[in-house]
Amino acid sequence: MAQDSAIKSNRHRASAATLYPERREAERFEVAFKLSVSTENPGDAGLTLSPAQVRDISATGAFISTRVSLEPWQSVVLAVPTDQCPGAMGLPEAFVGSATVMRAHEAENGIQWAALRLGDAFHQNMDFAMFVDFIQAKAQVGPILSNTD
Repeated sequence: MAQDSAIKSNRHRASAATLYPERREAERFEVAFKLSVSTENPGDAGLTLSPAQVRDISATGAFISTRVSLEPWQSVVLAVPTDQCPGAMGLPEAFVGSATVMRAHEAENGIQWAALRLGDAFHQNMDFAMFVDFIQAKAQVGPILSNTD
């Protein structure tokens, strides 16, 4: 099943690459971990908190899948947990900040794929850069990281 998911993910990446030219400022690496996405509810001034799965990440952007509907140029708030990092790194429990949806595409089974540009709270934060370096290094030399529920 995981292999089927990876094949579908790679097919989506190939079709997305055809639709959208590459505009990344930093190299992204494939990873797999959960985060939370908060979006504004139109009409009631509330927020919806939804889980998402990170597919790849860099210091300036991320590619996620989620069940929440996202639109290009929509502002969202992300909470990126650091529980996969050793405590000795001295990182906060989570990094919280804004991101902008650059591209969004509805895939199968109500899953939404989205490319996000991370806001200043992420890409100007040295601790976040250290976090990204750690998970990228770990993904290159070991199994893909995954949060546990």
